Amino acid sequence: AMDNYDITKAVRKLQAFILEDLSNWYVRLCRARFWKGEMDDDKAAAYSTLYETLSATVRAMAPFAPLLSDAVHVRLAEAAGDPAPASVHLSDFPEVSDAAVDAGLEEDMSAVRSVVALGRAARNESGLKVRQPLARLFVAGLSERARAGVERLAGLVLSELNVKEIEWTEADALCARTAVPVFPALGPK
Repeated sequence: AMDNYDITKAVRKLQAFILEDLSNWYVRLCRARFWKGEMDDDKAAAYSTLYETLSATVRAMAPFAPLLSDAVHVRLAEAAGDPAPASVHLSDFPEVSDAAVDAGLEEDMSAVRSVVALGRAARNESGLKVRQPLARLFVAGLSERARAGVERLAGLVLSELNVKEIEWTEADALCARTAVPVFPALGPK
C-alpha cells in the first residue's frame, strides 16, 4: 500500500495489526509470561518478540504519526538499552523477510482466532463470563484443513475460552430447521 501511495489502506492495516493482532491477541496470550516473577528464557523470549514487533511497528508508522512514533521509538531504545538512532526517522524502514513467514501456521492461527472470536460472541450472547469454566465447546462448519489447524493449536482455544474440551460436530446437530410459510408472499391460493 505504501509503494502505491495508498495511505488510507496502509494506515488501516497498521491500525488493525496494532489493535487486533498485537494488543488483543499477542499481549493477552502472553500476560502470564510477562507477569511471572523470574526472568527465564520463556519470559525473555516473550519480551524480545514484543520489543522487535513494537520497534518494527513504530518504524512503519513513522510516516503517518511522526511525533508519536519518534517518542515511542526513543523510549523503547532507552528501556532496552539499545544503541538505536536518536530518532525513528533515522532508522531503516522495516523489511519483510519471506523466510520468516510460515503460511501454514498463519492459516492455522487464523482458524483458531475465528473459533475463539465465535466462542466469545456465543459467551457474550449467553451472558457467560470467560472466567466461568465450561465443559465443552462444540465446533462445526470448518474445513478439514482448518479443523487440523484448530486441533494442532487446541490449547490456545481451550485457554482463551476457558473450556475443558473441544467436541467436533455437524452444524445440523446444533440447530433445528423449520419452514414457516409467509402467506402474503405466497399469493392467492
